[in-house]
Amino acid sequence: MANPLAGGKVTGKYGAWTVAHLTALDEFGAARDGSATADTRSLANLTRLRRDVGDNSVAGITLTNRDEDGHHNRVISADTRIVFNKLYYFQGQLGASFTKDDRSDKFRSDPLWDLEVDRTGRAFGFNYKITAIGNDFETWSGFVNRTGIATARAFNRYSVYGSRGALIEQATVFGGISRIYRYSELGGKALEGGQELNASMRLRGGWNLSSRGELAFVRFDPAAYANYTVDRTTVGLGAVPQPFPLSSGIYDALGASLTISTPTWRLWQGSLRVERGTKAIFPEAAEARGTSATASITMRPSPAVRVFGTLAVQKLERKRDGSEFARTVLPRLKVEVQPNRSLFFRMVGEYRSERQAMLIDPVSGDPILINGSASPARQTDRLRVDWLASYEPTPGTVAFLGYGSTLRGDRPLTFRELERTEDGLFVKVAYLFRR
Repeated sequence: MANPLAGGKVTGKYGAWTVAHLTALDEFGAARDGSATADTRSLANLTRLRRDVGDNSVAGITLTNRDEDGHHNRVISADTRIVFNKLYYFQGQLGASFTKDDRSDKFRSDPLWDLEVDRTGRAFGFNYKITAIGNDFETWSGFVNRTGIATARAFNRYSVYGSRGALIEQATVFGGISRIYRYSELGGKALEGGQELNASMRLRGGWNLSSRGELAFVRFDPAAYANYTVDRTTVGLGAVPQPFPLSSGIYDALGASLTISTPTWRLWQGSLRVERGTKAIFPEAAEARGTSATASITMRPSPAVRVFGTLAVQKLERKRDGSEFARTVLPRLKVEVQPNRSLFFRMVGEYRSERQAMLIDPVSGDPILINGSASPARQTDRLRVDWLASYEPTPGTVAFLGYGSTLRGDRPLTFRELERTEDGLFVKVAYLFRR
């Protein structure tokens, strides 16, 4: 929901059946055809019906429908999770979307399906999974970041345990392979994939060490670069667009990471993760060296106060000449205060500073043109702050009051000259009826 005007939710359980339904009237500033329509509204309905099967298994069906400005999107999905022999489960999902918008006068449809089998044992476990999403699968009531692909993965885990008080109390090795195919070519030549091996140890006193190594590959899809040319200067002709020299892909992308976590002490806990390896710059179809670091800390200065802080830094440097392609700095702070059982307050602040260089040809260094236009360098600096207060006098009866604000600026890594661009306020009241 982008900007809900009104809505309602009903949930309940009767015997082995659980039902949930949400209806909302949403307002947003652009129609599906891209036109700016400030008063465009949509009606969304989401229904979930689930039934318990035995002690630990479930089966359910989900229906979503969103109508907006004469356009429609409907999704139906059935799923199940079956637990057997205590250590194993099978999970499956089969769904389809039906969409009608300006692209066609008729509904277009494509499926989504998922199969997974898992063993969760103390010493040995595995997870094998296949997920496939059709090219025309679309949902306006959820999020699917990539369509037209099928993903397959197979991972195994083995753990050994030391005695209590030993230097190494637990050691685990976890590894496997993953592949991404075009939806129509499942089992054929993979677009992306890799092999990885993870090792972790829990040491005496609660310290944790983990490492990860990966050998990955990616094939650049020519269809994704069909509109690319290179703005190359030719003697006697000046700047003349030339064909983009697309490489076939990257096939030896080595990467490694190391993570250290402290014990959970009474007042605080922390962790640090560093990563280095070969990455793909998809907008340039080029190879890069990536470096990232993430530090986090959790503090409990009193029983009523909890503070969570993280700082993530990522950088991509072109292999061609070592120049910077992209850099991201992301600090985040969350503070929670609960003076008593009924009252709860939360504040979340996140500052994101991103910059990306102009796109260039990885061979010659000349500017890349997309549909005849260059892609200039860009800088994004955004501060987002969200406040939440809740009051729960009795279990199931609760009132929420929230406020969020987004500020943007042009000066990186500073909090000066920020301008407010978005505001949001919401109120929610829920009451549990008891018989």
